[in-house]
Amino acid sequence: MENIEIEKIKYLLLDVYKRLRSKEISKEQAKCECDLLTSIIKAIELDDLKTEMLNLKTLLTKNK
Repeated sequence: MENIEIEKIKYLLLDVYKRLRSKEISKEQAKCECDLLTSIIKAIELDDLKTEMLNLKTLLTKNK
């Protein structure tokens, strides 16, 4: 599911870029939108890492 969400966010980032290039939005608006979308991607990635670490911990605990 996370990959689907990240793909949607990539699409939204591209949309911000296109709107900025066509002058539909200001640089300030584009920066705000990009910052928000980037924060969402980082949160998803951190959640993925947490899940991987828990899986590794479980695996290591079982193999003692």
